[in-house]
Amino acid sequence: MIMVMQASVAQAKSQLADLLRRAERGEEVVIARHGQPVARLVAIHRPGPPPVSASPLRAKDYAGIDLDEPAFASWQKAEDARLD
Repeated sequence: MIMVMQASVAQAKSQLADLLRRAERGEEVVIARHGQPVARLVAIHRPGPPPVSASPLRAKDYAGIDLDEPAFASWQKAEDARLD
């Protein structure tokens, strides 16, 4: 049985570390704004070890790529919109 707890946005901001620990233990934390649920905090469970590349990338693999430029123009537009 999954335990579910609800926290306000203010509680989530001030108690994030505790809420993350609860999620890691298997609890589901619902974040509510003005009493209305808006988000769910749950643990990410990944079976097995993290994936490892069979052939590591070398510096020359990045030649000609501007790593500071967003991969997709829509990402930049979305980021710009958040700044306004």
